[in-house]
Amino acid sequence: SDIKGFIDEDTKDGVILLAKETSCTEYMILLSAFMILLGKYCRQEDIVVGTPISGRIHKDIDNTMGMFTNTLALRGKPEERKSYVEFLYEIKNDCLNAYENQEYPFDELIQELGLKRDVLRNPLFDVMFVFQNIRNNENHNVAGNTFKSLEISKNTAQFDLNIEIYAEELGYRINFTYSTELFRTESIFRMMEHYRILLKEIISDSKKNIEDISFLTEADNKSTIVLSIG
Repeated sequence: SDIKGFIDEDTKDGVILLAKETSCTEYMILLSAFMILLGKYCRQEDIVVGTPISGRIHKDIDNTMGMFTNTLALRGKPEERKSYVEFLYEIKNDCLNAYENQEYPFDELIQELGLKRDVLRNPLFDVMFVFQNIRNNENHNVAGNTFKSLEISKNTAQFDLNIEIYAEELGYRINFTYSTELFRTESIFRMMEHYRILLKEIISDSKKNIEDISFLTEADNKSTIVLSIG
C-alpha cells in the first residue's frame, strides 16, 4: 500500500541552503536524514539503503527510447557520537564513490558477495530511497508526438519500505510504499511525520550530534518506538 504526504517550502529552502553550505546535494541531505531516522527506529548504527541511478552514461544511447537504470546499495553508519554534518560528508563520499562505479552490474555484485537469493526479498537491502528533482508534470513534444507523465498508484510493495521524494515548487511531495504484512497504516503516518521533524532539526543545527537529534512529538514521548528493518 502507499501513503502520500508533503514537506513544506520552509523545510525545502532549509535543505537547499544546507546543501550549498556543505557543497552537497539535496539528495544527500534527504538520504542521510532518512538513514538517521531508520537508525533511530531500529537502534542500529549500520544502515543499507537501495537507490536507483540513471544508466544513460554513454552518448550512444542518448537518442534511444527506454529506461536505462541500475541499482546502488548505499551503506551509512549513523553512529550517535557523530555530528550530523560529519555523517553527511561520509554519505557524500560514499555517494560519489558509488556513482563512479555505477556501471558495475547489480546482479554481478550479488554473485561476488556470495549472497543467497530469495524471490521474496532483495539480498542486499529492504528499503529503497528515491529522489526526483525533475518536474514531471509537464507535457513533452518529441518529433511531433506529445508525451506526459502519469502517476501510478502502487498496490504492491516491491520492498519492505520504499520512500519517494519529488521536488515541487512549494516543497517536497513524498510517497511511502510499504508492506502491509510488516507495517500498519498509522505507523507509516507517524514515520512520515517523524521524517519531517527530523529534517527540521537537522537544518536548524547541522552540527548537532546524531544522538541529540530528536524526531518525537509530545504524543510519542509517552510511548516507545522500536522498528526492525532488514
